[in-house]
Amino acid sequence: MSLLDVRHALMTRATTASPGAAIPTEKTWFENKRHMMNGVEAPPPTDSLWYRIVWIPGPNPNMDGIGYGAKVRHTGIMQINVCDGRAGTDGGGMGDIPVSTEAQRIQDCFKPGLQLSYNGQGVTVTSCGRTGGLYDETGAYVVAVRVYWVADVTN
Repeated sequence: MSLLDVRHALMTRATTASPGAAIPTEKTWFENKRHMMNGVEAPPPTDSLWYRIVWIPGPNPNMDGIGYGAKVRHTGIMQINVCDGRAGTDGGGMGDIPVSTEAQRIQDCFKPGLQLSYNGQGVTVTSCGRTGGLYDETGAYVVAVRVYWVADVTN
């Protein structure tokens, strides 16, 4: 059991269908992976919504014991940026409605108290919320959904 299992549990919830968020991986850029199409790095689309998922484990885990089998409490954030790169960065004349609607849909998949598991490792969503919209370096309009989590990992 490890933090990688925690990450996988949260990512799986984000990218799989109901009750997950069903974020399409072909339109997702991860923080540690360039998005490739046919062996070539692909830029984000300019004609539809796309996503950037960033995994941010907390800096200071807390020990609740010592020795074999002791638990270490980790906290962190998984941030899902919902991006709209359409011409004019206004969602095709719809303002922030497409991005805000999608961000709300994703937020609804990560209710506080939700317990997930992967490879025997549990993780609990402690809260989930959205930021206000802004424009990123690509010119896309972005609303971030932040999933705050806690997990006790065996030492």
